[in-house]
Amino acid sequence: MRLRYLRRRLHEPITSYATVAGLAHTTISRLERDKTKTIDPAILGRYLSPLKDRFKELFPEIEGDIYDFVIPPKTFGDRLRNHRLRRGMRQKKLAEVLGVARFTLQRYESNQSKPNGEIMRRINLQWGLG
Repeated sequence: MRLRYLRRRLHEPITSYATVAGLAHTTISRLERDKTKTIDPAILGRYLSPLKDRFKELFPEIEGDIYDFVIPPKTFGDRLRNHRLRRGMRQKKLAEVLGVARFTLQRYESNQSKPNGEIMRRINLQWGLG
């Protein structure tokens, strides 16, 4: 992930950034090293919160927003994950909304499989990602 790069552009040591974000420095370290199986949307939101307002200031050359920078929406799975995290949804909740198993949603987000027609219709109704 690009999280470490973002924090370093602010010239923030991990311990002081942890205080600002309201997270433990070990949590930030795991996120930045991509050592988590899944990202808890609440934790990602707390990590990105101090950066959101300063993102354009730090990166005027980048189009889009901080979520598109962290999870570039290049594939369907990336777009699905990006939108889920923007809304602070856990995989379990989105899987329930779509009527699929969590494992199935994980396969969609990792581009290991694609939703069938009915599931794709639900995704399009929810977010227009199809």
